[in-house]
Amino acid sequence: MKFKKKYKLIILIVGIVIGILIICLCISALKKKHTAVQNQLSLSQEESNLHKKTVEIIKTKNISNCQKISDQFFKKVCINNISLDLAKEKQDVSYCKNLDNQLVLIEDCEREIIFPKAIENENVNICFEASNVNVQKECTKNFWIGMSRKKQEITLCDNIQEEKEKNYCYNTYLIYQEFSKNPNEFDCEKFVTDVARNDCETYKNNLKLKQNSCMGMKSLAFRAYCKSYYWFGR
Repeated sequence: MKFKKKYKLIILIVGIVIGILIICLCISALKKKHTAVQNQLSLSQEESNLHKKTVEIIKTKNISNCQKISDQFFKKVCINNISLDLAKEKQDVSYCKNLDNQLVLIEDCEREIIFPKAIENENVNICFEASNVNVQKECTKNFWIGMSRKKQEITLCDNIQEEKEKNYCYNTYLIYQEFSKNPNEFDCEKFVTDVARNDCETYKNNLKLKQNSCMGMKSLAFRAYCKSYYWFGR
């Protein structure tokens, strides 16, 4: 009988100890969770403050002020934004060199500035202000296409020496200045290459069948037009 009572007492004590341990573990877990939440809230607040500070500095348009930001990521964001804004505002690609070339590529910045500037000033030599050779080539390649559309003079395409590029200029002009305004009534024979003429007929036939009008396009001019048509609208 005494043994049974002693056994029950031991079980009770063990049960109490286990219960206390469980309670302690729960409290510890809750404390850790609370600490983690507090740390997360603290981090979120810190990021929020950094973001607000970065935005305010960007408004100053002074790149040197970005050095006041301790966080390297937000500092890059600051420098990139101010550099890009100044490049656009002043049409000066020299600001593009301040970009980190990771979050924002120098090549993209130069591309965005150079071509519109060259067309606005009607000067192909502006293309060579870009430091990136690919941007220079793209700019000079598309310069006379842009000028022909700006001046509404297709003969400006004759300034292009390479036959393939000259034909592309002619076809691009015809697409945007004439064909796009009334495809069904446009005379496809006006295009200077067979592949563009075929695309023209295919496009019109697709319209009649009420299907994707750009389906089956093969010429560079029509493919470029279709890309801009579906991405940006007419």
